Amino acid sequence: MSGFDRDYILEKLSEIEDEENLLTTVVKKGEYGDDTPEEVKDLAEAVGTIVMADYVGAGKNGYETMGVYSFMPLNDEETFEVLSVNIVLSDAVDEIGIYDMYKIINMINNRLLIGAFMISDDEGTLAYKSNICISKELDNDNALAFATEMLIEALGEVNLWIDILMAYNDGDKDADACINTIKDIDSEE
Repeated sequence: MSGFDRDYILEKLSEIEDEENLLTTVVKKGEYGDDTPEEVKDLAEAVGTIVMADYVGAGKNGYETMGVYSFMPLNDEETFEVLSVNIVLSDAVDEIGIYDMYKIINMINNRLLIGAFMISDDEGTLAYKSNICISKELDNDNALAFATEMLIEALGEVNLWIDILMAYNDGDKDADACINTIKDIDSEE
């Protein structure tokens, strides 16, 4: 049994997001509105509770993204819980330049502290994903503090790199320009 309450952590994370004037929705297993998409219902059925957060203003160019947080189902023998953080940057990846996008993503992923950018298996969605392990021995306050710190780090990674990824995806920059921007960021550090 966890020392902390998973639903409490997710509810508090949604409140933190609300303080930033972002739209968040908490969806619990079996508690759906008429307009709840089937994939959201399926996820809630699998994991119990999810938080969906619309982010406005990501990166320097103010992109809109959608975050989905949930605890992954694990067996009781595990000594930790896994908070899954998924942030969708775009649901329309340009298939013509997909291999250059993979190259750009790989360069960026080699520079990340946590998580990774990815393209979905069907090559239709560009997203950031991070799984955060939280010890079951932590109480609610300490688990929330750790989850909040890791979520802020994940959002920081998205904010740092989204402009490059979306500039290529939207056709505003070619692959070489994006790669040079990544190298310029390296030289600034």
